[in-house]
Amino acid sequence: LGVAPHHLYLVVLTWGVAAFVGGLIADDVIAGRRSPGIGLRVAWTRFPVLLGALTVPAALGPNFALGSTVAIWSALGAAAGYGAVSWLLKSPLPTLPAYALGTFGIFLLLPVSVTEQPAWLTLAAAVLLGAHLISRAAAGKQPRFDIWSAWDTPPLLAAHGAGLLALALAVPDMRPGPWIMAGGLSAIVAISRRNRIWLDAGHVLVLVGLSFVSLGALAAGLALTSGRAFVEAYRAQGVHRLVSHIVAVLAAAAAWALLAVWAEWDLARAVSNTALMGGGGGLVGAGLARVGLIQRDSAIAWSSWAVSGVGTATLAGFAAEQVGESTGVADPGLALGLALLAAAAHLLGRVLGEPIRLAAIPLAGLAWLALMMAVSWSPEAVVILTAIVGGTVSLVAVEWHRLIDRAPDEDVSVIGWAALGALFVAVAALAATNLELQRVWASAIAPGSAMMVLAAARGAARLPIGGLRESSAVGLLAPLTALAYGLGGSGGSLTALTLFVAVVGAAMLVRVGPNASAPWVRPIEWLVIAANLEAIAISVALLPATETITAVLLTSGVQAALVGLARREPELVALSPPLLAVAVVLLVADIATGSVQWYTLPLALVVLAEVEIVRLMRPEAGANVTESLQLIEWVGISLAVLPAAVEIFVRSLAAAGILLLVSVGLMLWAIVTRLRRRAIAAAGVAAGSSVLVVSAALAGQAPDSAVLWIIAAGLGFSVMAVAGVFEAGQSRRGRVVGKLDELMGDWR
Repeated sequence: LGVAPHHLYLVVLTWGVAAFVGGLIADDVIAGRRSPGIGLRVAWTRFPVLLGALTVPAALGPNFALGSTVAIWSALGAAAGYGAVSWLLKSPLPTLPAYALGTFGIFLLLPVSVTEQPAWLTLAAAVLLGAHLISRAAAGKQPRFDIWSAWDTPPLLAAHGAGLLALALAVPDMRPGPWIMAGGLSAIVAISRRNRIWLDAGHVLVLVGLSFVSLGALAAGLALTSGRAFVEAYRAQGVHRLVSHIVAVLAAAAAWALLAVWAEWDLARAVSNTALMGGGGGLVGAGLARVGLIQRDSAIAWSSWAVSGVGTATLAGFAAEQVGESTGVADPGLALGLALLAAAAHLLGRVLGEPIRLAAIPLAGLAWLALMMAVSWSPEAVVILTAIVGGTVSLVAVEWHRLIDRAPDEDVSVIGWAALGALFVAVAALAATNLELQRVWASAIAPGSAMMVLAAARGAARLPIGGLRESSAVGLLAPLTALAYGLGGSGGSLTALTLFVAVVGAAMLVRVGPNASAPWVRPIEWLVIAANLEAIAISVALLPATETITAVLLTSGVQAALVGLARREPELVALSPPLLAVAVVLLVADIATGSVQWYTLPLALVVLAEVEIVRLMRPEAGANVTESLQLIEWVGISLAVLPAAVEIFVRSLAAAGILLLVSVGLMLWAIVTRLRRRAIAAAGVAAGSSVLVVSAALAGQAPDSAVLWIIAAGLGFSVMAVAGVFEAGQSRRGRVVGKLDELMGDWR
């Protein structure tokens, strides 16, 4: 027939289409129109239809290589043939190659290159998707056997093929258009078919396309991803809700990191912006949770995102300071971000529990630290502000707690805020000491500590803290001492001030007596004790000068005795003798060199005084206690007698004068207390002293003066008095002796 060999494939294609379509037409003519899903009914038509079905695709491939014209008409002709087959069979499946071949033929007709401009394939996918939507709308609610019996399925599959080809061609040159358009088309399919798989796939496609644009575009896409995940979490339940929260947090964090890289922020700006974004976002989330617009788990997710942002900024900022990058916290944004996060934590306390509310306290402390590191104020100004702010925080926390009239167990964070304020004042005082800023003590530390003490006093009646009222009383010393020191007071003046406070407090305690039950009595007691201890501590710091500490110990001893007697507290009375004894030792330390009696006599007096205090203020003590007191009493007498007795031989006979005074003192003590054993001890000391003096004189220790004979005479008179006591027990004949016996008749 003269057909060229290279055109034989075109002849084969034509014959195949004719056999395929002709066989189906013959079947319809002979058997009538078929119903959907019915195959060939005339037996002899099966062979030409099957042969044509195999021949058409086999002949298409070689025809595409015969030039654009042959390829165009081959593709369009085959598409028309498959369309006719679909109409004859009443089946949508043959339309799939019809859509694919028709799209291919049209692109061959257009003056474009899909390999260089793959976006045209995405446009073709959009047209095919339109055909899908039209077919779907036309089908309405008609019943379907399955998805393959639906006329809207082939164009959807063809659209996917065109889209995938466009994405593959866009990868080498990183073209964003096809990816973004494909993502949009996938979202349309998701909305049409109410299926989130296409929506998630489209989301991923858009993110890939945005990554081809720039890091900033990808950051924006991830931000939208985070927002979408939060919205989905709000509506979802179970695992889907948890996964949505995780995706939201991670996407937001990634978006912010990419934004920082894309914008080329320096360290200070990155730290500042990150802290502000985290703190602001956390506060917004806390507000939404507080008013009930988001649920508890959403609040947790939102808070974790905020904490991660602010935490990263804080670590980066302070780490930069440590390694010498002074720009790490140079911007106040970090401080503001921490403050916003603290406010968010405070709001979330009602939703997530009290521990979250307590987290606001250290966050506020870090915010203040970051602010002080960011501003360029002088060290003195920083110390002053820290002290004043600390005192104000403590006072405002307590007053706010009283104002809202909330029970202590409902809001324990007030204790934390008050403690934070106290920490501020303490740190300011330490800094003022290290920087030698003396005047700051009067201008800042004193007012700050005064507000702190006032807060403790105001909160004593409401806060569940034992001893708070007593602590506030003791704390009064802090502002007074700080004020005095800041005004240039010396150690002596500070000691005088604290002693004045102690004396005034002791006078108040003496005035109220033993039965006062006012709530301020115990705090005054603590104040007096603390003031005396502070005075002692300051005076110790002034050593080796002993004048101040001697005066302090004497004053403290007198206070202990008076307050103890007035309040009937033996412990305080028992504290007085040791204080007075140490004061006496310090007083005579300069003149009492070389003689041990100046140290043993005060110690002996302390022991004997303690014995008498216990005997008088514990009259109900049993026999065992009385025997122990007698033993301790003999120890005290020995401390007074034995050193002087030894010094008669090794040092001087003048030590016998000490024994004379001891014997007289013991006799007076015996008369006052009406105890025979003390009178016997006095007589024994006197007699023994006389023997020791005579022995020392005979041994050649007597000095060439009248002192010896005066001492001997005094001891002789003491012996005579003691002898009279014993004689009263043996004879009642003398009037003097009889009088002594009458006087000692009721002694124990």
